[in-house]
Amino acid sequence: MKKFLITYPISIVTVIVIWYLCFFTPPSTGLDNVIGFDKVVHFGMYAFLGSVIQWERRKSTRSIVFSMLLPILMSGAIEILQETCTGGRRSGEIWDFVSNSLGAITAWFVFPLFSKLLSK
Repeated sequence: MKKFLITYPISIVTVIVIWYLCFFTPPSTGLDNVIGFDKVVHFGMYAFLGSVIQWERRKSTRSIVFSMLLPILMSGAIEILQETCTGGRRSGEIWDFVSNSLGAITAWFVFPLFSKLLSK
């Protein structure tokens, strides 16, 4: 457990922040009326999470499992829990799940490119 905490500190904090953001009651903002803005936020959260996991696990061949599949599974669990456990305060949406999944998938493909560019 100690090795896990030492290996993934930023990933762990990111997961905790995502869980918090997905279950607190968001305040009203001027962005509420911007169509699709929340999907961009979902995409960004999971792209960031996937990138952080890859960065912390950069020497592993199992990076795909941790940086893409686990965030997608976590996203599905969160959407189900939002629908069933928040008393109508939050709703689980298939398009949130799609946005989250696309963010994680995009990170898996794009992060290695950025990593190579930054290492030059």
